[in-house]
Amino acid sequence: TVAAVSHKLVGEKVPRRFFAWALLALVGVAIIMRANLHDPGHSLRGDLLAVVNVFMLTAYLLYSKRARLAGAPTLTLTTAIFVIALVVVVPATLFTGVAWPNRVQWGFLLVLALGSGNGHLLVNWAHTRVSAALVSLIMSAMPILASLWANRVLGEPFGASHVVGLAVVLIAIEMGRRVDRAAQG
Repeated sequence: TVAAVSHKLVGEKVPRRFFAWALLALVGVAIIMRANLHDPGHSLRGDLLAVVNVFMLTAYLLYSKRARLAGAPTLTLTTAIFVIALVVVVPATLFTGVAWPNRVQWGFLLVLALGSGNGHLLVNWAHTRVSAALVSLIMSAMPILASLWANRVLGEPFGASHVVGLAVVLIAIEMGRRVDRAAQG
């Protein structure tokens, strides 16, 4: 979705060939998602939230790209985005009856905050160096990482379909990167 609207919102010209690789990455993600379709942990609600996340991630990437192009410092932008996220997420969490994390879960949350926080910081830093469309394409690797973590931490299955989806996504990312690089000059 970022590639489809980035021209209008941040002035990027996305080559037509890029869309083909983005579509292939989407196919890879679908293969990964389909691999656990009949798993007891699968939920339609989770799938719907993933679709909503696509639009939220699009808004986040394009907003942060515009802010960086307008001169916003990377650390300031990332901090502001995290504060806004806290203002939204903490009250939502308190009112939905989600259980308070235990000690081990707080440890995982700390690791995730530091790791993911650095990821957001690096994405925001990269906005002045690469297209938002390429950043979005690279982020299609998240289901791969999520599947690997789910296997390691939760014991969810990781089989041949996951490997095929992983390969498709990685090929699409690399080919999209090449197309983007050639277009950038």
